[in-house]
Amino acid sequence: MKIIISLIGLLMILIGAWPVLKESTLISEGLKFIPSTGMAYQGIIVAAGLLALLYGMRKENVKVK
Repeated sequence: MKIIISLIGLLMILIGAWPVLKESTLISEGLKFIPSTGMAYQGIIVAAGLLALLYGMRKENVKVK
């Protein structure tokens, strides 16, 4: 479970830093097709948030007393 949470956290960090990374020379030209503004970028952020939410709501993660 710690690995999944770490991967989701890393994904969120990369999504947040993507606009800065895209403008810099740190990434290859092959990855520049990924949007960093507009509705498509917002959709990526929402999808990552939904992934985290669904993982957090899994039955074995919720402990009901």
